[in-house]
Amino acid sequence: MEDVAKVPAGRARLRRPPVWLLVVELLLLVLVAALAVADAPGRPYHHVGIDDMWPRPDHPETVGTFHTHVCVSGTVGLVRREPDGDLHVRLEDPAGTAGRDFVIVEEIPRLRVTGERPRKGASVTACGVSRWDRRHRWPEVHPLEEWRK
Repeated sequence: MEDVAKVPAGRARLRRPPVWLLVVELLLLVLVAALAVADAPGRPYHHVGIDDMWPRPDHPETVGTFHTHVCVSGTVGLVRREPDGDLHVRLEDPAGTAGRDFVIVEEIPRLRVTGERPRKGASVTACGVSRWDRRHRWPEVHPLEEWRK
């Protein structure tokens, strides 16, 4: 039943809610919005296999995955600091196709990367921008944005 007040002309009119109720509703709305933003996931990454980063044998003109932001899982085979300051990590897939069983992950110094830097032999997931290194002819996650275990 609606909360109405009778007016002399016989028409019903809606009463305004008390100010305190409007303030409480507004605060609840702000709280819900803040929680939604705080729990919102970050960048959407696509999980791809190491082999998926390589050009397809039946279509060598392709450059691997069409996803821009990827997560790739593997075992760390090599960790090396390059002269330009980048940290290169070779992620390997022992069960992968020979010659297509690795991806190079590059962590650049000017970008803050989340997660703990892995050591050789560790199983990790690297998330970042996928690209094809034309000079070396291998796939990369460069720049790296996040390490996951």
